[in-house]
This record gives sequence, structure tokens and C-alpha cells, in this order.
Amino acid sequence: MLACHGRYAGTPACRNPLVPDGDGQCADACDGRIDLCEIATDFYAQTFTRPDLRLFSDDGARFEPRASDNDDSHNDALSFVVSFSARRVP
Repeated sequence: MLACHGRYAGTPACRNPLVPDGDGQCADACDGRIDLCEIATDFYAQTFTRPDLRLFSDDGARFEPRASDNDDSHNDALSFVVSFSARRVP
């Protein structure tokens, strides 16, 4: 019997790390719990938490903001947007 996303219940999705808070056990993709390794290996979690701005020099000593290049290894800051709108109430 399929449980979710075409997987059988009890099918290991990934293995949790032993440290810092992991138990080293395999995570079940369909158990209703979100394990540490499921977040660490998730494409969207990696995409939205990857640094996308370059604000400091390569040695990290000077503030040198510049356009981010395609080499993610030099990006050192994460950007996010907060939006607010208001309207007058009559």
C-alpha cells in the first residue's frame, strides 16, 4: 500500500546525522515528521537558504558590496524581502 508521494510507508528517505542533535537513524519520508536530514537534502530549503549576495572582500576584512557573480562560493550574505501595504479606513 502506498502511503505518500509514491513511496511505501517505512521507506528510508535519508539518514540523520549523529551530531549535533541527530540520532543516526533513517528518516521515513511518510511518517508525518520532518527530520533534520529531510531539510538538509531538500532542494527548496537549500535554494532559499543559500547566500546570494557578496558584501565583504575575499578575506572578509573589508566591506565591499558588489554584484553577485555566478560563483556561489564567494557569496556571504542572504537577502530577503518584507512587504507592507496599508490603506486608509473611511
